Amino acid sequence: MVVSVKKGTAQLSDKTATKKAIPLTQATTKKKASKKKEKILVTQLEHAHALLKEREARGPDWKPRINYLTGMRIYFYGGDLNYAGEGTRNKMRILVDRGATLLPTYDPETTTHIITNASKGTFLEAIGLRSLKDIPEHIPVLKWEWIISHRNGEMGKWYDYASFRQRVHWVNANGDYELFKGANQAKSVKGKEIEKPDTSKRAESEDAAEFSRISSFTQDKPAASRKELASHGPSASSSSAVVSGPNATVTMGERKDEDPLAAFYERARAELEAEELQGESDGNASDDERRGGSSSVTALKRGDNGSVQKGKSMFACDRKGEQPSDQKCPNQDVIDKLEELKALHDAKPSDGDHWRVFSYNKAVRALRSYPTRIRSYDEARKLFGVGDKTAQKIMEIIETGQLQRIQYERTEDIEITKLFTGIYGVGRSTAYKWYQNGCRTLEDLKNGKAGVKLSASQRIGIQFYDDINARMPRDEARQIFELIKPLALEIDPKLFVEIMGSYRRGKADCGDIDILITRPTDDGKTHSGVLKKLLAKCHERGIVTEDLNLPDDWMDLENCYRGLCRRDENSRRRRIDFLTVPYESRGAALLYYTGDDIFNRSMRMKANMMGYSLNQKGLYSGVVRNPSNRREKLNDGTIIASATEEEIFKVLGVPWHEPHERVRNRA
Repeated sequence: MVVSVKKGTAQLSDKTATKKAIPLTQATTKKKASKKKEKILVTQLEHAHALLKEREARGPDWKPRINYLTGMRIYFYGGDLNYAGEGTRNKMRILVDRGATLLPTYDPETTTHIITNASKGTFLEAIGLRSLKDIPEHIPVLKWEWIISHRNGEMGKWYDYASFRQRVHWVNANGDYELFKGANQAKSVKGKEIEKPDTSKRAESEDAAEFSRISSFTQDKPAASRKELASHGPSASSSSAVVSGPNATVTMGERKDEDPLAAFYERARAELEAEELQGESDGNASDDERRGGSSSVTALKRGDNGSVQKGKSMFACDRKGEQPSDQKCPNQDVIDKLEELKALHDAKPSDGDHWRVFSYNKAVRALRSYPTRIRSYDEARKLFGVGDKTAQKIMEIIETGQLQRIQYERTEDIEITKLFTGIYGVGRSTAYKWYQNGCRTLEDLKNGKAGVKLSASQRIGIQFYDDINARMPRDEARQIFELIKPLALEIDPKLFVEIMGSYRRGKADCGDIDILITRPTDDGKTHSGVLKKLLAKCHERGIVTEDLNLPDDWMDLENCYRGLCRRDENSRRRRIDFLTVPYESRGAALLYYTGDDIFNRSMRMKANMMGYSLNQKGLYSGVVRNPSNRREKLNDGTIIASATEEEIFKVLGVPWHEPHERVRNRA
């Protein structure tokens, strides 16, 4: 037995030795193979093309499991000297695997984002540019950490991940990203370096980052005061900052977790907004005139409103709107083509396309106000908001009557997405998701293809799709209003009932009807509950036909109802909104719901620069906000003007504009 055990042990040892020898040989072979593989050199360009071929081989139906980069066309530069290192190759694959379109070379016409952690000189040499200024304003240049910042369905803020401090995109007063052109003067604040973003958390969420449009005139936007802005001038202390409105002052100590440039947010927004608005009605202005807003900004921050009024104000609300002329714009054909291209980009979900819409809007405004026919590229290039590529497009339209880029961008996904966003209650994100799931027609949606579940309002939106998307003549809007107003006064003769929106501005046609309802309270009564009674009467008479959005509490003084209406049985359905507000807020509400959007934004911007906050409820002073989260109010402030439009204009030093004089957007 003993010998047998020893033999068994010996045999076991031999087998064990044999088994160990095999993996050792394999490991040696793998190691040699690995070393041999490392000797295969590939450039970043070659690797990008290889990834694109690999992506094409997967077929058109392939969808990434983690797809939050879908819609982005990214140029990535790894900073390698000659050949792409393993880190660069891995990052390029991550971009593709998470839904991005990886661009082998930088092309300003198609690029939506640039990702690089390389030094400025190396990066510029790689893409063949002399300066960061040569990159179109709408294209952000971000660090790799931005790609992996995705969490809870959202990406990090561009300004937290800017690759270069000379090129930072802040959030403007409209909630959109805009390039802060003064960033090169703000590389540090009193010796403080720009704080690096927190990249400790990594997200693997499959939710696509969503893009939201925010109203240009809402109450939850940041409002910087004059003193707050002034406190960050050259003589400001680095250890504290004073934030104060006309009725409040708060001193804040310096905190490590705050962005050292946070104090400049509102200033950047104001300067960019002023530049855009200054160019919209003065296409012939010189470069100096276009940049002339900065002195006006300084004057306002000092409280010297009079000096601004004497000269040409940077705020659109300070100038009377030019009335539409019967004379046709000499560049109307160019405008029409650019508008067509803009609409195609507007239907796309990516940030880059949104910025193209922004750029084309500026170019269209400049063209619309230009008095003569554009004759040359150089002439087009001098227009405010017109860059090299846009100038080339303008000349292509002038010389050929066509724009090839339109055909390039008019792909099936864009056409279908545009169709779906015409449905009430459907945004670009939802429309694009439906397209990705295989829906191509309104019938597909009605039939629930690919598991689509429509809300009640969306079904109504499909049923009356053509009606809702058609504009109504001004006279039809007036006739519908004249059917409704007497019904309201039957309920309570003291009601204040007014039609607003584009009708009040005097437009020849309207997209919908907006009706404001309130009531004086001098007799102790209010308009509480009136809206429900009025809608019941309108339904009985067939004026209001379908409900799209109902108030949560019918007795609330501040309510909003959305629905469809019609003039008579033979008329189209039209969109109608009823808004009720407290009587003391009627002036602010009239101002807000009359518009137009550019005029409203300008009013709000001027209020912010003077230390106030303006929304649809009134003009506030003494608003104090959380310095770490400017959307959070620590003090709501006090309403100082709201009952009439006139008193709001007066406090802000804006000359009175009749509603028809508030038109700034001729689009």
